[in-house]
Amino acid sequence: MVIKEGQITIDCSLSNNKISEVSLTSSRPLEITQKLLGSSTESFLETIPRVFSVCGIAQVVAAQRALTNQTESPLIPKLISGQDLLIKLETIREQVFRIGTQWPGLFDLPIPKLDFKRLNDNFTRIKAQLFSTGGEWHWHELNDVNNSDIHSDISEIVDLIEAQLFNGNIASWMDMVTLTDLDSWCKSNHCAISSVVTQIMYSDHVFIDVNMPSLEKVAPSNIELAAKFEGPASVGFVHAPQWHDQCCETGPAARLINPLLSELSVRA
Repeated sequence: MVIKEGQITIDCSLSNNKISEVSLTSSRPLEITQKLLGSSTESFLETIPRVFSVCGIAQVVAAQRALTNQTESPLIPKLISGQDLLIKLETIREQVFRIGTQWPGLFDLPIPKLDFKRLNDNFTRIKAQLFSTGGEWHWHELNDVNNSDIHSDISEIVDLIEAQLFNGNIASWMDMVTLTDLDSWCKSNHCAISSVVTQIMYSDHVFIDVNMPSLEKVAPSNIELAAKFEGPASVGFVHAPQWHDQCCETGPAARLINPLLSELSVRA
C-alpha cells in the first residue's frame, strides 16, 4: 500500500459501543492507539474539531520524539527551553495549514493571505542558528545555540499565524470539542479560517461518516455516498471523487512552508 504524504487512515473495531481495536496507517509515526482504546465512538469520532484534536496530540508526540531520536539520548539542554514552542508550532501547523492552504482549493476559495516570506525567513534563521551547515540536520553539527533568538523567531511565527489567520483567537479554536462549538466559533470569529471552515461545514461535498447512526453528519445529503465506506468503523474526510476514503491530515502545500517542522516530523 502506497501512503501519500500527509494521509492518515484510522479503522476502529467496536465492542459494546467502545473502541476495542485500532488499526492506523499514516505517512508519519503517530502514537494515538492507546488514546482511543476504551473510548466511546461519540467521544472520539463525533465532530471535525475532535478529530483535529486527536491528530494534534499525535503530532505533539511526533515533535517530541523528533527532537530526541536523532542521538537516542535525552534532549540537549540547550534546546529544552525551545521545545514547548516547537511543539506548539507543530500542533498549530497541523490544524492551520491544511485548512488555510489545502482546503480552500477544493472549493475554489482564495488562499488566506499569509506572509510566507516572513515565515520562511524565520525558519531559515532557526536552521542557521541550530546547525553549522545552516541547511543540514546533523546533531553533531549543533551550534552553541542562542535560545533567546530561537525563542524570538518561533514566537514570531506563532504570532504571525495567529494574527493573520485567526485574528488572535486561536486559543478558543484549540479548545473546541463539538460541532456546535465549531459552528458558534465560526459565527463569532470573522477571520480567514472561519470562512473556509464554514464553507466546508455547509458544503454538499464534504462529510464525516463512521457508519454509526448516532454521529452527526456534516452534509446529510451525502448519506448515499457514505454507504461506499468499508470496514467496521472507518473515518474519512471525503471530497468526491478526489478524496474518497481519505482523512486530510496535512498536504504538500503545508510542508512547503514549514521546512523546519516537516524535517522534524519525518525523523520522528
